[in-house]
Amino acid sequence: MKLCRFYHTVRYLKPIQLYRRLWFKCYKPKPENKPTPTLREAKLGWQSSIQKSNSFSPPDQFVFLNKTSSLSEKEKNTKLWRYHFHYFDYLHANSASDHIGALSHLIEQWMIDNPAANGDAWEPYPLSLRIVNWIKWHLSGNKLSETALKSLANQVRYLTKRLEYHLLGNHLFANAKALFFAGLFFSGDEADAWFSTACKILSGQLPEQVLKDGGHFELSPMYHAIILEDVL
Repeated sequence: MKLCRFYHTVRYLKPIQLYRRLWFKCYKPKPENKPTPTLREAKLGWQSSIQKSNSFSPPDQFVFLNKTSSLSEKEKNTKLWRYHFHYFDYLHANSASDHIGALSHLIEQWMIDNPAANGDAWEPYPLSLRIVNWIKWHLSGNKLSETALKSLANQVRYLTKRLEYHLLGNHLFANAKALFFAGLFFSGDEADAWFSTACKILSGQLPEQVLKDGGHFELSPMYHAIILEDVL
């Protein structure tokens, strides 16, 4: 039965997924710690992003997936709950402006608690969402510290080595979105390369993932909403 299920799973995978799944499992890149690229000069003002529902209550209470838990107890929760913590969506909640100090402290504490290339925090999907959320936070006027900017650049560098071609779909789209944001946030040859990679992925994925009727090809209302916001 397991062999049969395995066959009917593999038969639908694209060749790149088979190759990259093996590559993803075997290749364990080392994090880089290079100087922080210069920030690109902004030509226009930042348009505030779509606000998220509030999931954070200072000093350390979070509500994800209808479960409330403190930061100190996060490892007792499910992997998906921990993923939501590492996304940092709560930086853009409708109540975030009331907790600027606490949220800034969370970013600094996150860097201490999550060393490079370790644990759930550094898996490509939460990595991708966090990169975008940190950049939005900075562009919204809540400046990231020099330490956070350096961490942000190193997170992008690590992501470039963990792009999710083995999964494709909305995961690869999120990877590309993160590189797109980072490539425009920073400047220089390295940032230009991130932007170029993002454009290449998006130019291939947009016509595949967005159907002629405008729906998302995974046919899930949740993923449709996510991709719609990503495209915007």
